[in-house]
Amino acid sequence: MSMNKLIFHRSYEEKGQGMQRMYRFVVSEHNLSPSNLLVRKLFYFLLDVFAGSLKEFSVEYSDYELAAGLGIEKSREMLTLLGADQVEVFENRSGQKVVSRKFTAPLTGERRQFFYSLLDLRRFIRLQFFTRQGMAVDIHFGDIIQFVSFDGNDTKFFSELEKSKIPFEIRD
Repeated sequence: MSMNKLIFHRSYEEKGQGMQRMYRFVVSEHNLSPSNLLVRKLFYFLLDVFAGSLKEFSVEYSDYELAAGLGIEKSREMLTLLGADQVEVFENRSGQKVVSRKFTAPLTGERRQFFYSLLDLRRFIRLQFFTRQGMAVDIHFGDIIQFVSFDGNDTKFFSELEKSKIPFEIRD
């Protein structure tokens, strides 16, 4: 592990007619918090790089965690803004207990702005963003940030890191 560089783990997955590049950044490998500005910048850069092609997003959340962090009314407002009241919400249960809820909604301009204002990636259990080609960005528990290369988006992303003078290394 390097403390001076952000490490991105690259892998390849067969998809359709060819190989697809995937990148994984593990926040805890760098002793960073999911609310750290650098981690948030990675997320914002990904939103920028995929901006023209992102069509929808999926959110998995815990009612309890949201209410504990924001309060019930603020949680309700946020979920309404994200469209939970307009789409089907699925429950993940353990016995009789609802462990988490998940929904997928169109990514509107207002919702995109919400994600740019998100200060802690731990707010949600999982965030995923989709293009017509499939899942583009996937964030688990605010600790693992994964993204898929479509049309050279990875080159654009790493170029943004270089422009911002953020040192990184890609490991296969």
